[in-house]
Amino acid sequence: MVLFIKMFGRLMLGVGIFIQITFHPQWISAASAICRPIAYNYCMEDHLDKSEGKDFSRNLEGNHFSENTSAKVFESNILEDTSRDQPDRVPNQRTFLTYKELEDPFGAIEEDIPEPWDPFESHNRFMFNLNNALYDYFGKHVAKGYRFTVPYDARVMIKNILTNGTMPVRLLSSLLQGDLGKSGRVISRFLINSTVGLGGMFDVADNEFDIKPANENMTQTLGFYDVPSGPYLVLPILGPSSVRNLIGRTADIFVSPTFLLSAPFAVSSGIAAVKKTNETSFLIDIHEDLREHSIDEYISVRDLYQQYHYFLINE
Repeated sequence: MVLFIKMFGRLMLGVGIFIQITFHPQWISAASAICRPIAYNYCMEDHLDKSEGKDFSRNLEGNHFSENTSAKVFESNILEDTSRDQPDRVPNQRTFLTYKELEDPFGAIEEDIPEPWDPFESHNRFMFNLNNALYDYFGKHVAKGYRFTVPYDARVMIKNILTNGTMPVRLLSSLLQGDLGKSGRVISRFLINSTVGLGGMFDVADNEFDIKPANENMTQTLGFYDVPSGPYLVLPILGPSSVRNLIGRTADIFVSPTFLLSAPFAVSSGIAAVKKTNETSFLIDIHEDLREHSIDEYISVRDLYQQYHYFLINE
């Protein structure tokens, strides 16, 4: 009985953490992953002077994304900060890569991505509009105030620290998939960044040793074992998901540092709130651009979610 009460309390802790992310817009969830660097070096350096991203914006209007786009490019693209956010150091940085830049000239032959199964579209659209309203009336203003107050470099450090702390999720997922290479990268990155990188503030493993992040979670593990995604869902507050993703995200809770360390509810919920506010602060302008150039924002977000998770699981 005592064990049951303890497990139930932990479950409620996880629910509480999710409730704290009310201001986390669902368009971020469309491309969410446990490990997402703010921007890879080639995005910050190699693609700054080529165009203004107009080609990609036109593709947003048509609700179309390249079928040959890798999950890594989506990570870099969606988490790249805006030029207005850091005008002093990267004055010509832009929001999106162009459509041609998103294509991999050395990639495999294009493959057909399965259409998302959306049997609950009417209900999903209702929840989508409700989540957008919560973001517009509350979350966006919190994130804007946070972005104005906290310098860009400090927000990057916060992102790095929180990402470094999710090592147990990525390690367990890699081991369950039998991927020793990724498991070694996860361990190496954690040891290097936790020590030389001063608790994870700096990504020394990538910048100095070229050890790239291993983007793994329990949803990908389920996909690795061919567990079907099930119907597409838009959840209250949490945004785009599927039955498989919902199970995977729940499993992630029980491997999170706050659960493993039995952190108090106030600490766990506070960390979750800071994490989501920090992520949102990098993406405010991208969300506005998506809204402006999408004929149907619901379809655009649903397709982005489907393509991102398809490539993430099949990479």
